[in-house]
Amino acid sequence: MKKASPRASRLLVVLAFGLGTQVGCGGGGSAKQNYPDAAAFDGNGTAGKGAVGTGGSGAGLTGGSTGAGAAGGATLPTAPPAAGSTLLFGGNTLLVGPGNSCSSATTAAGAAAPDQWCGIFTPGASGSAVALAVFNVTKALAGTPITCAAGDANCVTVSTNIDTNQSDTDVTFGFLGQTLIYYDATSVYAWRPGWTAGRVLLPHSTAQPVSCSLASETAPAVICIATSTNTAYAGAIATQAGPNLPMLDVLGAASSGITFSPDGMSVLWSVPTTAPAEDVKTQKLGDATTRATIASGVTAWSISTDGTRLFWLSTPTTDASGFTTGTLQTAPYPAGTPPQTVQADVWDYSSYGTKGLFTLTAPTALSTTTYGTDLNSITDIGSPTTTTKALETKDVIGMIDVHDSGTVLYSTTLIQPDPTVQSYLIDLKSSKADGTGKCTVAPTATADRSAAVSSAGTAVEWVQVTLDAAANVTAVDGQVTPITECAPHTFSKSPVSFNDVKTGLLYQENLESTFFTADLKYALLSAAGAPSQPMQVQLSADAVVAPLFPAVAKVVYTISGRTTGNGVYVSGTLTGTPTADFAPAPRGLKVSPADLAAARQAPFGYALSNYGARLGRVPSPFAPLAARSARVKPVESGSAFAARMASHFWP
Repeated sequence: MKKASPRASRLLVVLAFGLGTQVGCGGGGSAKQNYPDAAAFDGNGTAGKGAVGTGGSGAGLTGGSTGAGAAGGATLPTAPPAAGSTLLFGGNTLLVGPGNSCSSATTAAGAAAPDQWCGIFTPGASGSAVALAVFNVTKALAGTPITCAAGDANCVTVSTNIDTNQSDTDVTFGFLGQTLIYYDATSVYAWRPGWTAGRVLLPHSTAQPVSCSLASETAPAVICIATSTNTAYAGAIATQAGPNLPMLDVLGAASSGITFSPDGMSVLWSVPTTAPAEDVKTQKLGDATTRATIASGVTAWSISTDGTRLFWLSTPTTDASGFTTGTLQTAPYPAGTPPQTVQADVWDYSSYGTKGLFTLTAPTALSTTTYGTDLNSITDIGSPTTTTKALETKDVIGMIDVHDSGTVLYSTTLIQPDPTVQSYLIDLKSSKADGTGKCTVAPTATADRSAAVSSAGTAVEWVQVTLDAAANVTAVDGQVTPITECAPHTFSKSPVSFNDVKTGLLYQENLESTFFTADLKYALLSAAGAPSQPMQVQLSADAVVAPLFPAVAKVVYTISGRTTGNGVYVSGTLTGTPTADFAPAPRGLKVSPADLAAARQAPFGYALSNYGARLGRVPSPFAPLAARSARVKPVESGSAFAARMASHFWP
């Protein structure tokens, strides 16, 4: 099942095409790029002074050495803190990544939201060590001084020496809801607000990697996967002290995945039986006597977006081309009975709203190398016979995104520009569930796979990649296409990442890959979804930034390695009246159809492991710490990210 993708950072990965790298809102990091050998962290900002506002004050973090710039004559970009921003505290810091840099929580109407915390990397005590601290950004925004000195309840150092071994591919750092996941050389830890130190979840090593994910934004429970054996561990972590997570089950390589129940008190997972079938099981946390099998002989199971129904493909079969199809059924959760048949010959599906589904059915060979399916909408799963509508037949190769209002973004074409690199471009089309509002967003395969429907459901946000006849990248443009207008608007000619915060686009551009900085901008979105003229948030900010939306309409960023002005900053409030829209950009490709034809058409079956509609299926034990849109190339591992931090702090 492909769930609608989270409204998180779209990380652009055009390095695989020979251009650019990765940066992230709320996380990120870049493979293949390092900070310079001689980059110096020097000079602490002075909180509450100058043109950057009147935030909390404090002594700031120290560490690093003084230097004029990188070896070979390179120097850090000159970019003083922007007017309107506030220095929270000074020092040599970087926001954590590649996971979410700050905590988040979903609260009931009328309830007080918990304080928000953010993680920062700082220089360790000696050698090449990198430390990890968390600070209370809610208190900092209110003017409370943040010093990170001993006894500062609003800044806790959770590790003095994080894991920076690039061979440890499981390592990542970031918040999942209210829980921070982090690693040192021997263990994976969790930390939650109110704790004075982290709690060991499991041991890990290069030979035994461990990947962890969290229940919900508020539930104090964790699932971890020992990936070499695909063994699941799960348990509650309501207190700072406690044992390692207990083993739950061996999932097997063909498992559809594992997740928590909507209330976070139980676990659901599947184990393979006779391929491609699986058994779906459930158990309350910490109580093995409650283990039960919900469904047998099914695959591709999931829980509906409202948490009231289960979906799965029953009696699944796999054909000679590798397509697994089955009869789509639904059943009440948690009972799992009685099952109701929705549609036959289903390859993939995605739910929306409380009753709606999009499905891909009847996979068919269109040539010796390409396949297609029928795209259908079912507006009421209770009456599938009378509410099913075919939206496009034969040629759909995948659903890229589904918005909860009932809009689907899908693709019919996929190319692999370089046969030696598993990187792909796609075309883009959208439609509403009733068949209206159709828009050809990208008529040919020029779109990066990070495309998504906007948070408001009014536009498609995507990146256009232009190739020459030799399949080299000649341009990368950030585009927003309002669905009602169906014409693209260019928001950036050199995008690095973008984050849809519903009111607008927070994005980074003009990557400086030696020092790993980028310009941070914000563009309001009109009611139709088109971007307004952007405002400059900060020139040459460090690459990892953390939007505080929706709690606060601001973004946290850092400035490092300068002779003055280093520290953690928060922007001014990113709201206002939208200005005139950008002029619509020319539609279509900037290369000829003949150039496209010269690019290799990838066999679709082969590409499924990297693309495919199930790429974003939830649940999945193999999902990254911070769920994001599909990428052309995997995000940098946390250990590689952390190793760059070490080279940044300790030249």
